[in-house]
Amino acid sequence: MPKPRKPLSLTNLLRAELAAAPSVNAVAKALDLSQPTLARFLRGDTDSMDFATASRLFDYFGFVVAKPAAKPKAKPSAPNRRATKRQRPKV
Repeated sequence: MPKPRKPLSLTNLLRAELAAAPSVNAVAKALDLSQPTLARFLRGDTDSMDFATASRLFDYFGFVVAKPAAKPKAKPSAPNRRATKRQRPKV
């Protein structure tokens, strides 16, 4: 049985999109960011990034963060009829 896949971390997700971009320099220019900062992040020299920078990258790549849908509540199970003592009709 295959193992369930773990979702990508936000860091790895951004790195994958940045690596797939035609040019890190083009992304940096489009977002008015420092190219060396993006290059260091892509190489893995740093795992941290300013929230504003990360937010701009998420917008640029078209990511949307959504809360998962609520799981339906389980219906209460019927009482266990065997657990109760049955009374026999009196004759």
